[in-house]
Amino acid sequence: DVLAKVTKKNNDLSTTVEEKTAELYNSEGQRLAQNGKHFTEVGKKQQNRQLTEIRRKAKHALWFGETYGLMPESLRLRDKTGQSHDINLREIP
Repeated sequence: DVLAKVTKKNNDLSTTVEEKTAELYNSEGQRLAQNGKHFTEVGKKQQNRQLTEIRRKAKHALWFGETYGLMPESLRLRDKTGQSHDINLREIP
């Protein structure tokens, strides 16, 4: 049956794409992992730079919420000492 063959081929390709995506995610995730000092080990200026970079990346990563009419407003992060750091995502860049 042609439909069964096409369906099987499609499922095989889908599985292959998912496997390749997972492999790429894992390899790139390791390559891009932060290897420097922890947040609490750097000065205030560097902490502000890091929070600004996290804010930029979070806004970029959460853009899809806006396509559903959901507006990300804030992000709360906790460092290893337990201190919270709030990032306002509504501010213009």
